[in-house]
Amino acid sequence: MTDGLRQPFDRLRSFFPRAEHHREFDAEMSAHLELAVEENLQRHPFAFGSAFLVLTITSLIACLLPAWRATRVQAMAALGYE
Repeated sequence: MTDGLRQPFDRLRSFFPRAEHHREFDAEMSAHLELAVEENLQRHPFAFGSAFLVLTITSLIACLLPAWRATRVQAMAALGYE
């Protein structure tokens, strides 16, 4: 799983030039983060899955609710209000 994440982050990091001491710090921090994600994903798959579901459902509601309300408004009435 982490190999799939590493490639996009490396591509993104290449857009931002940084000093060498930052690169060492980044490598150390990414190693710690990778280890933490791997361990927690193995220990708590239900927590990761439920967090994914909550975020997905919330984002769908946030996108679809305004669109649904917009379809209920008469276009000419909305333009006449302006």
